[in-house]
Amino acid sequence: MERVYTPWENDLVSHDATAKEYVIVNSTAGHLKEAIAAANKDLTKLKHLKVKGTVNAYDFHIMRDSMFSLTALNLKEVRIKAGNWNSKIMCEDDEMPTQCFEYKRLLTSFVFPDVLKKIREFAFHESGLSGSLNIPEGVTDIERGAFENIPTLNGTLSLPSTLKRITGVNTFLNARFVCELKLPDGLEEIGEQCFMGCSSFYGELKLPSRLQKLGVSAFNGCNGLSGNLVIPQTLTYIPNGAFKGCGLGGNLQLHDGIGSIGTSAFANNGFKGELVLPKDLRAIPDECFYNNDFSGELKLPKNLASIGRIAFANNWRLMGVL
Repeated sequence: MERVYTPWENDLVSHDATAKEYVIVNSTAGHLKEAIAAANKDLTKLKHLKVKGTVNAYDFHIMRDSMFSLTALNLKEVRIKAGNWNSKIMCEDDEMPTQCFEYKRLLTSFVFPDVLKKIREFAFHESGLSGSLNIPEGVTDIERGAFENIPTLNGTLSLPSTLKRITGVNTFLNARFVCELKLPDGLEEIGEQCFMGCSSFYGELKLPSRLQKLGVSAFNGCNGLSGNLVIPQTLTYIPNGAFKGCGLGGNLQLHDGIGSIGTSAFANNGFKGELVLPKDLRAIPDECFYNNDFSGELKLPKNLASIGRIAFANNWRLMGVL
C-alpha cells in the first residue's frame, strides 16, 4: 500500500489531455478501503484514483456507494477477482461486475483493466461517463444495459476485435456517440434495442460477416447513418424494427437464405434502387418496406402467402405492387 501523486495518464482520447493528479493505491481483493486509509486519504473525498493489484465485488461496492466524490478512475493495472456483494454486484474473474457503477453520475473518466473478458449487465447504466468509450481487446461479451442511457458519451466508440456477443436489451440505448459505428467482423450477436436511439452515429453501417442473431429494433432510430446495407449470409431472420428509421438512403441487399422479416424492419430509410426479395419468403408484414424510394419492377416470391398493411407504401417509383 502506498500514496503516490503522479500526472494523469497521457490519454488524449479518454481524458481530453486534461492534466490531473490522482492517488495510486496497491490493493488486494476485498481490501481497497484499507489501502485508501493506509494512504491517509478520506475515501469520501477522493476525486481521482488509480488502483493497482486486485479488486473484487466488495471493492466495487466501496467505489460506487462510499466514494461520493469519485470522478476519475483508472483500473488499467487491476485484475478483477470473482465474487459477489449483496447478490447485486457479481462477477467472475476478469469481468466488470453487474451494476458496478450503475447511477454513478459523478464518474466521468474511466480506464478499463488491460485484462478483461466481459462487461456484465448494467455495469455503467445511467452513469456519468463522458467522452470516448474504448473497450479493450480481450472482451468477448457485453451484457444488457451495460451502457444504457449515458447522454454524456459524446465521443467515439471503439469495440474490440475479440467481441463476440452484445447480449440482452438496451446495451447502448440512447448513447450519444459521434462517430462511425465499426462493428468487429467476428461479432455473432447483437441484442434487442442494442443501439436504438444512437442518432449521432454517421457513415455506412457494415454488418459483421459472421452475424447470426439480431435483436428487435437493434438499430432503430440511428438516423444519422447513410449508404448501402448488406445483410450477411449468416443472418436468416430480420426482426421487427431492426433498421427502422436509420435513414440509410443507399441500396438494400438481401439474400435468399432469409426466411422471415419482421414488422417495420426496413421502414423509413429512403432505400433506393431495385428491391430483390428472398425467393422463399412467405410473408411480408406490416410496414416492412414502408417509406423508402425503391424503383423498378418488384417480383414477389412464388410461395408468398401474405402482404401486410402498407408494407410497400410511399415507394412511389416501385412497380408491380397492388
